[in-house]
Amino acid sequence: SLWLKSNALTGALPAELANATSLSSLDFGDNILDSKLPPQWGSSLDRLFYLKLGPNEIEGTLPVEWKGLSSLSVLDLEGNNLDGNLPAEYGLLTKLSSLYLESNKFQGSLPAEYGGLVNLENFFVYNNLLSGTISTQLSSLTKLENFWFHANDLTGSVNDIFCLIPTVGNFRADCRSEEAGVPPQITCNCCTSCCTRNGTNCINVAA
Repeated sequence: SLWLKSNALTGALPAELANATSLSSLDFGDNILDSKLPPQWGSSLDRLFYLKLGPNEIEGTLPVEWKGLSSLSVLDLEGNNLDGNLPAEYGLLTKLSSLYLESNKFQGSLPAEYGGLVNLENFFVYNNLLSGTISTQLSSLTKLENFWFHANDLTGSVNDIFCLIPTVGNFRADCRSEEAGVPPQITCNCCTSCCTRNGTNCINVAA
């Protein structure tokens, strides 16, 4: 394990860590790192089960090569400057139980392929630039307990996608209308917290 969180570290993430093939846990969270994510890690760190890189100032897109991080249980990239589309290939990371992508600048849709993350329990994508509707393939996430997807441009109903999941515990979406007669961005009868457009004015509701 290598934990260097909260050390005011600056500069780049070392691509050379790809040589640490026995690494199981890596935490660079709460620093001031401002490089891109090293794609090289995806080719050799197949024993890594915990990876925390947020918050920092990391920029760029998510490397498709990270689909090779096949042992990952926790991937935490929250609070960076990451952008671009979410790679569909991350749907192959079937051991993921927690995926934290909130407070970045990700665009595009939530990939339908993430329905393959059948062990996912915690999924946070709020405060990004995601758009479109949510694929019905995400109904395969039957272990999902906590899902925050507010403060995006996502639209449509998720009732037939998530509201039949028995483990639903804490779901937050832009499911609150701003004024009478104006429908909310998201229809979600099982959400425990509803926000107005762009994730503001959130209130707890009866799920």
